[in-house]
Amino acid sequence: MRRSTIVPTSRTSSSSPSPSQMKSFQMNRLVDQLSKLQSNMSHLENHLHVTAIQAEAIRRLGALQASLLMASGRVMSEARIQKSSDAVEEDVPM
Repeated sequence: MRRSTIVPTSRTSSSSPSPSQMKSFQMNRLVDQLSKLQSNMSHLENHLHVTAIQAEAIRRLGALQASLLMASGRVMSEARIQKSSDAVEEDVPM
């Protein structure tokens, strides 16, 4: 009778990684994600700074537009009053 020998097989790439390898892989992935997060937060901070500056400029533009609208309303009102008073003076005989 012959005995069959059991030959140990070498590990192939399809075998599962060891716990320390998994931990190392996960830590590297977390480091990459953290660096991306920090980069995105930096970009967000820059965008917020620009937005704050633009909001102030838009507020000033709104005030300027409101002033121009009020001034033009006053000019148009005075022109209408002047026109109506001229029409009344033409109707009144001397």
